[in-house]
Amino acid sequence: MPDPVLTDVAAALRDQHADLGVGPLSLWARGSEFLVYRAGSPGGDVVVRVPTATRFSTSNDPDQDTRASLEHEHRLSAHLRGLGFPVPAMLALHLAEDRERRDFLVAELVPGDGGPARPVELGALVRRLHRLPAPPFGLLAEGRTASASAAANAVVCARLERRLAALRARTGQRLTVPLIGAADLGPDPVEPSLLHLDLRPENVLARGGEVLALIDWSNALRGHPALDIARLAEYGNLVDGFLEGYGLDPFATVSPVTELVYRLDTAVMLAHVFAEHEPNPTRAAVQLARVGELCAELRRVA
Repeated sequence: MPDPVLTDVAAALRDQHADLGVGPLSLWARGSEFLVYRAGSPGGDVVVRVPTATRFSTSNDPDQDTRASLEHEHRLSAHLRGLGFPVPAMLALHLAEDRERRDFLVAELVPGDGGPARPVELGALVRRLHRLPAPPFGLLAEGRTASASAAANAVVCARLERRLAALRARTGQRLTVPLIGAADLGPDPVEPSLLHLDLRPENVLARGGEVLALIDWSNALRGHPALDIARLAEYGNLVDGFLEGYGLDPFATVSPVTELVYRLDTAVMLAHVFAEHEPNPTRAAVQLARVGELCAELRRVA
């Protein structure tokens, strides 16, 4: 039986994006929110990212609009390519007139080999990212009222309060922290860095250890680089060599409270992911314990 999603996307590519010459689609990757198809084209292989629904709602991010996610990836990738930063070229953003039909994003296929990037090289690339001028437009994770002056500390404090409350409600555990506002995390950088905030191996395309591109910018914020490195550390990916390539210790310029809040932001997010988004009882228990550790430490030092 024909896949209606595949049929719909193929028809839109044929009828409205014929100039791309995209060939037959084959499923390449599957997630809970997006399907990724691969296809040939005269200019080389492409990937087509298609939402599995128009909206999602999770404890981490209630009421997500997948169209907004595609628009954000398209716009931010174009901004970064204009600055010479390695991201895939965006070839087409298709927004269906009928929201019951499928939006999609067409991008060049970056030929990674599925292997890890060399930590020193990845550290140098992230440092390069943090030195770029932040984009002069609002980012998806900053919310509907995002502006060029939006600051990551305010976003982190607001979402941490909401996500912790949801975690307490689901688990019945105490998981309390002192009332912390953006001002308690110190002044925002005069010139904030662009932060990727999802530097997992899946989003770092490499070949032979060489980094070719970074993908999936849906979590990006503008703020202090320590937030990006705290997330990498809580993922367990702050390996030997990364900080050598990065060239400095970003935690040296933030307070212990700020570092703990930045780490807790990731730990709480992961606790929700492994409880409901990608259910894994063992990892959910580990993350819940980590949240408890960080909450206790924050109560001690704040």
